[in-house]
Amino acid sequence: MTHSNDLLRKCLNEIERTLNWIDSKQWQQKHFESLNEIIYEKTNVSLSPLTLKRLWGKVKYNSNPSKSTLDTLAQYLNYKNWIDYQSYNKPKKYKLQSSFFKSKKNIIATSIILGSLILIISAVKLIAIHPRDYSNVVFSAQKLSSSLPNTVYFKYKVKDTDADSVIIQQSWDPKLHHTVDKNKTDFSCIYYYPGYYKAKLVLDNTVVSQQDLYVNSNGWLGVIEKAPVPIYLDLKDSADNDTISIKQSDLLDAGFDLNNKIPQTTINLVEKFDNIQGNNFELQARFKQTLPKGEAICQKSTLIILCTDGFFYIPQSIKGCVNELKMYIPNESINAKDSDLSNLGIENTAVVNLKLKVTKGILDLKINNNKNIVDTLTSNPGNIVGIKIGFHGSGELYSWSLKSKNKEYTMHDFLP
Repeated sequence: MTHSNDLLRKCLNEIERTLNWIDSKQWQQKHFESLNEIIYEKTNVSLSPLTLKRLWGKVKYNSNPSKSTLDTLAQYLNYKNWIDYQSYNKPKKYKLQSSFFKSKKNIIATSIILGSLILIISAVKLIAIHPRDYSNVVFSAQKLSSSLPNTVYFKYKVKDTDADSVIIQQSWDPKLHHTVDKNKTDFSCIYYYPGYYKAKLVLDNTVVSQQDLYVNSNGWLGVIEKAPVPIYLDLKDSADNDTISIKQSDLLDAGFDLNNKIPQTTINLVEKFDNIQGNNFELQARFKQTLPKGEAICQKSTLIILCTDGFFYIPQSIKGCVNELKMYIPNESINAKDSDLSNLGIENTAVVNLKLKVTKGILDLKINNNKNIVDTLTSNPGNIVGIKIGFHGSGELYSWSLKSKNKEYTMHDFLP
């Protein structure tokens, strides 16, 4: 199979523009792991981080990319396959017959044509030097409610731009994007889950504006994931004996057959915590997954810390299921399949006693009596804006505290 190195480089540049990340020369392992997941979400094909590093020249490799790899890259850019991408990007050839030059008139005509081509090429170069101007683009967001679900109205104005594609990206999830009419100005959508979102206006695969959205939980809120609309539980009213819980009876009332399908659930607290920084804080929590049977036998639970510029995702399971875990810290993912995450494993039916301390960007994590996990943050995650404790099935939260140098919150600060 033959292909043009220049065309491949063009394809990779287009992919970089869709991501709106830092310069690819500065990409690290975590960027290629994230790109692997992004491409898989859209194409259902997994290009390994190693393959992606070869394509971007991070790993020396003398062979040409396989046809399936090239097809996947093209499909990510909305082409049928690599042949379709080649055909669409094939340079146009201008062929002039030799007889055309025989007369003086034709020589003059040829000069005019060549002159026009020079002007066109110059204009194309000028456009490349001076990128599109999106400074007059308007993009804003307004929530209609203080509860869930919450409709958000987006105002946008892009009709004066030369964009061919206009997309509103509802959140980080690439599936939650909506193509909108360039000539209109209003678009609305529903947010079903509490959280902190960065909605984006994307013109021709370029993010040109962004809006931060808080979808508050209004104190402790339980959520049972169920399509098309989740089930909400008012945990302020269900707190009993200093314990916040999502019970098995809640799952049964929501219509789940626990012998067949066990849903994902979360205990949520999405609030502004008085500017507690994500690179300097202490958090302690005690919780437990309480449905250790059937497909939930691994007893998976997760602590998620939402920040304005990143998040922490700390999973746990019984020791026999650690292989399935993937941990995230801001701008980095750590997969148990190729990293030692054994310290995230717990004994069967044990309470998770989690202590997390981040001091000047140095992370120190301890779960139960396991050895500490220590890592260094590669980016500032911003302010903490939310906490979620997730379970496969039912679960209980026994205690929780969050503190910085000047402020401390406990679980009871958000209970009646």
